[in-house]
Order: sequence, then C-alpha cells, then structure tokens
Amino acid sequence: MKRIGKIATGGLAVLIACAAGNAFAQKSKDTLRVPLSEPMQAISPYYTSHPGNYLFNGVFEGFVEFNPRTGKIEPSLAKEYRRPEPGVLEFDLREDVTFHSGKKFDADDVVAMISWLRDPATKLRHTEDTDFIARAEKLGPHKVRLYMTKPVATDLSSLAYSVKFYDSVIHAKLADRSEYDRNIMVGTGPYKITQRDVNKGTIATKFPGYVGAAWKAPHIGTIHGLSIPDDQTRIANLLTGAVDVVGDLSADQLDNLKKDARFKLTASPGMQIYYLQMDAIGRSGRKELTDPRVRKAIFMAIDREGIIKALMPGADMAEAPDVFCHMTRQIGCVHTASYPKYDPEGAKKLLAEAGYPNGFELIVDSSPPEVKDIGEAIAGQLYKVGIRARHQPLITAVYRDWQRDGKLEAHVAPWTMAPDVARSLNRFFTLGGQTDAFGDKMLADLRIQGSEELDPDKRAGIYAKLYDRVIEQSYILPISSVPNVFVHSREVAFNPGAINGWGADLWDFSWN
Repeated sequence: MKRIGKIATGGLAVLIACAAGNAFAQKSKDTLRVPLSEPMQAISPYYTSHPGNYLFNGVFEGFVEFNPRTGKIEPSLAKEYRRPEPGVLEFDLREDVTFHSGKKFDADDVVAMISWLRDPATKLRHTEDTDFIARAEKLGPHKVRLYMTKPVATDLSSLAYSVKFYDSVIHAKLADRSEYDRNIMVGTGPYKITQRDVNKGTIATKFPGYVGAAWKAPHIGTIHGLSIPDDQTRIANLLTGAVDVVGDLSADQLDNLKKDARFKLTASPGMQIYYLQMDAIGRSGRKELTDPRVRKAIFMAIDREGIIKALMPGADMAEAPDVFCHMTRQIGCVHTASYPKYDPEGAKKLLAEAGYPNGFELIVDSSPPEVKDIGEAIAGQLYKVGIRARHQPLITAVYRDWQRDGKLEAHVAPWTMAPDVARSLNRFFTLGGQTDAFGDKMLADLRIQGSEELDPDKRAGIYAKLYDRVIEQSYILPISSVPNVFVHSREVAFNPGAINGWGADLWDFSWN
C-alpha cells in the first residue's frame, strides 16, 4: 500500500550525493534483493495477509489462474475445464506437474485440499471465496469434479483467486496444518522456497521442474526478500547497492530518486482504489446524507484530479476512475452512467436546493494512515462549499468499532479489487450487513442476480444497472486508482501487470 503526503527528504538528497559510484544489482549472481516491510512468518494463500505473500505468491498454484496480461482466467494445473451442468465444474488435470517436493500432482491432492478447506474444523481467516464449494470427487488419476452449494458465476474466479494446492501427503501428516505454511511451503509454482528466516530473509529460487503457464515463466534465478521496515533505511540500501528494487515510497521520495541516473522508476497499475463512501442510510445520525442531492453536491465539491496531482505517488499513471472498479482489468466492471464533474459553484446551488444553503457539519474520517492526506484534502474542499467538514483519522481498531456501531459519516479508505467484481459487491452491497451503508434493496438484488447469472452478456447487463445506480445515487466516489511505483537499478527490467496488492509477481522481473 502507498503512503502519501510530505515526508522529510533532506537526508535523502545527501544519501544520493554520497552513494554515487557504489556497486549495484547482483546480476552477476542472478539474485534480486527486495526489501520487505516485516519478516516473513509464513508463506500462505490461506493463513496470512502479510505483504510478502504477494511477492512470493508464485510458490502455489490452482486449477486456473487470472492472467493480468489478457484479463482472462486461464488453465494452470488443469489443462481443460468444463461445466457439465449448473453448479458443477469438471477439470482435466495436467499429468506432468510435479511439486517442489518431487511428488507428482494428481486428483488425490485436489480432493484432499478441498476436503480440508470444507472441514468445519479448519479455521481460516477468510472463507467467503471457498464457501460456495460443497465437495470434490475424484473421477480418475487426473480428473476431478467440483460440486457447488449452488450455481454461481464467480466459481472460476474464486478458484483462481483463493484455492491453491499443497502436497497432500506431507500436509496430511502434520498435527498442526498451519505448520505447512511456516516450514514446508511446497507448491507447484515457478519458484520454490529455499529459505525462510526472520533474520536472514526469505529466498525463492527457480523451480527447474516447472511446466505451467508460459506467462509465469521465471526469469531471475533467485529472489531474496529482506526485512527492512524503515523507508529511509530501504532507500539507503538501494543507494548503496544492498537491494535492487524498492516500492511503497512517498511522492517526495520518488521525486528525489528520479534525479539519480542509476535508477529507473516503473509504475504498475495495481488493483487498489482510494474511495469516499457516504452514510446514505443515516445510521450515523447525519440525516443530511440521506438526501441524494446532498451526496451529489459533496461529490461535485471534490477535485479528484487536483488531489491526484498533489498527493499521489506515480500521479502521471493514476487516474480518477469512472466507476468503483477497474474497467479493463476486472470481470464484470460495466457502467453507462457518469459521475458529476468537479463544480464547487454547482455544489453550493445543489446544497441550497436540498435545504442547506448554510451547509452543515460533517466528519470525514480516514483509515488506514496512507489515506490521511486525502481525507484532509477532501475536508478542506468541502469547507469551500460551506460544509463544515472536520477530518478524523482513525486507527484500524476504532474504524472497525465505528463501522459496526454505524458512526461513519463520510469515510475515506483503500480497497483492493479481485479479478471479478463480485467480491467487492458482496462486501459493500450485502443488505443489512455490517458494511452496508446504503440499505438499497435494488443493489442487493442486482448483486445476487449477477453472482448467479452464468451467461456473461446477461451478467454484464445486470452489473451495468448496479454500477449505474451507485453512481446515480452518489453512494461511493472512487477518488483515485493507486499505481504501485517501483524504483530499481537499471540492470533490472520490470514488466508490470500483477493484480496483487504489491503490484508485482516474481516473474515480472528480469535482467537487462
């Protein structure tokens, strides 16, 4: 995630001047060194959301994978799949896949993994992307059938995003199954883990037995993730050649590093969006927000382009989205309506029309810290049209409490999109849910219809109605896309496109 705002950079300029001429990327050793925000405690598709999991997600694979280069779901461990009837998926597995342990991948691994995921005794942090699976059936050594609890259009995208496979023989022998993610970490992907040490770092190396998707072919022999939590220390390590690539920097830091000819800045589009959400249902007691004219006036008062230009790292690649999803990179992102243009004078007139010529008081909260400056900017812009907005940054625990208790009035936050829009829609538009700020039955019904419609064209039509209503009712305003900007040695080539929260996959890096 990005942190934005003004950070002291006087020391950075000195470091740039002093570090000139030092050694750089370990191309000669075929090792890419990458700083991580904290030590890796585990590498897991199920148990942890540590940012390093994005870097090392090339260890595990699923039936299918979402290819960010094509925007399509493509076969991975399965060479073919079909839907013999609604609610059933059948997979022909590749016969040449080998785990990093040396075991051949087969139908037994699939049945064991699905059975473990569906076991009530298995306690995982997130189950929403696997709850639709009822059971797996082995039809042959390399053929399986998945039965769903009900027909859902998102089954393949959920499998691509959330179901990865372990060596079932090793996994079954563990008394504590989470031990697999801490000390075994055996998958079928293009990279295998050869070291996970909280002090020495985590090392992934090319897996010579990889036979999967061509777009995931590894280029660099070794990736070394090092725990360097402090920004200035990361930059110092980059300048002295101790690491080869750094991300997650402020706009000021990026501007300084642009001046050093030894480095190149490359932005990945990422899948995050910063957004403003209104309490349209009135749970917070702010009755003004229940009027769609007031919400629209608030949106008209916000200069999204100005916020992006002033505050966003990689501003030249960021954009004010036309809708609360990624048009070209997400399945189901369709709309025909448009948000109002920035028009502070029009906002004042609309507020007066709604009965608030003198404005009203409003709390604009933000969480986590990386959107603090955006929250402050929005509050300042609302003040200019007569809304007496006060910015309130919240720590995560307080944000969760306020959300549960219905205290959020206008909330600024980041959201990371999955390949299919359904995951986001379930989060924001489940009627009566803890995150429901709208109480809109039409949205709730369209969300369900879209998740159950198997015809892609009909599904797109349903989601167009849903997103159009979100825009027309001024429920959520997407402020900015969030590019992930990397500073790297010119010996490093970076081909961005990953859909994960870090903005890069292991196979996106190569040597010049």
